[in-house]
Amino acid sequence: MSAPPHVTRPLLLVALLLLAAAPARASFVLGGDDEPFQLLVGGWIQPTLDVTAPGSDPVTQRMRLQRARMDLRTTVHDERVDARIQVDFGGSGARVLDAFVDVELHPLVHVLVGRAILPHQNQWGPNPATLAFNSRTITSNLFAIPGGRDVQLQLHGSVDRLQYGLALANGRFDGSAAETFGLSITGRVLGALVGVVHDDELPTRAVEGAHVMAGLGGYAAFDSTWRDWTHGEGGDGLPADVQTAFAELRLRTGGLTLVLDGAIQRVDAVPVAGFEPTVGGGVQGTAAFLVPSTPLVVAGRYGEARTDLDDTTNATRRTTWGGGLTALHDGARWYTRLDLTGERAARRDAGVPFADADTVTTLTLTHILRF
Repeated sequence: MSAPPHVTRPLLLVALLLLAAAPARASFVLGGDDEPFQLLVGGWIQPTLDVTAPGSDPVTQRMRLQRARMDLRTTVHDERVDARIQVDFGGSGARVLDAFVDVELHPLVHVLVGRAILPHQNQWGPNPATLAFNSRTITSNLFAIPGGRDVQLQLHGSVDRLQYGLALANGRFDGSAAETFGLSITGRVLGALVGVVHDDELPTRAVEGAHVMAGLGGYAAFDSTWRDWTHGEGGDGLPADVQTAFAELRLRTGGLTLVLDGAIQRVDAVPVAGFEPTVGGGVQGTAAFLVPSTPLVVAGRYGEARTDLDDTTNATRRTTWGGGLTALHDGARWYTRLDLTGERAARRDAGVPFADADTVTTLTLTHILRF
């Protein structure tokens, strides 16, 4: 006699968490004596349990291996050439996330060729403001077309406290099955106004001394995408022309991180009788606090997003909120998160007020181990 799924799934997740929590060696490096060559082998796994209460519908639960990634990085020619291949075995099957070569032409200019994350999507990375949340920010999730990884030619670099990135991309993005050719031009500028703002993953030293990470900064980014641009419309039924602008202001002082980010987008879809271009936007505030002398991060967020801001046509409105607790272990090399998030989406037709909508509440337990 076997146990029911609602019993075995949480037990299996606990077993995965215990296995991931076992002592593990850090990423290992292979090198050569005859030339400057270094191969870093690493990766990370992320088992996740979601318990969702979709309003008046029955409560559901899902256990999944959200990420299972193998990461290979190499540096050659006096650290002027970097290459990376990252494969994800989680979800429905293996897929290549990153496969690129990055060449330093000048200390201020780097050229990246291959499949990689787009410049304006760098804010998706796990940083102290979003570490406690399983989902990405509302402004990143608001629209389906821009974002993710793409085959591209990218120029990027940094000048003092200013970082920049500009890419010419294929315009098809993650998971797209579109057969038409697209083109995307995307860019991003990140600047630190005061102090030093780290735009990468939570460094180990932040656990030992949060005051190392302090400063005021932000970024401005844009993305312009043409689907099947040679014909002026998307033959696959997807939008033909999409423009998106992003902005973020970030403040870090001591263990406190405050982030205010927003986005606005215009979508010109395939011409259809009675269809108007869609305009949308969203804003979100996030606060995270690294509790002194502990490995705990407490965070909260609230966001609003709307399409058709002038309310003259069909429109949607989304409200999201969340709170989370993250426990960092082994210098943030692996950590456990417990999040409680909610989302309420409402839709209206022209001349009709927004209809009431149920709030979907999700409790998420996730564990990430880097090796």
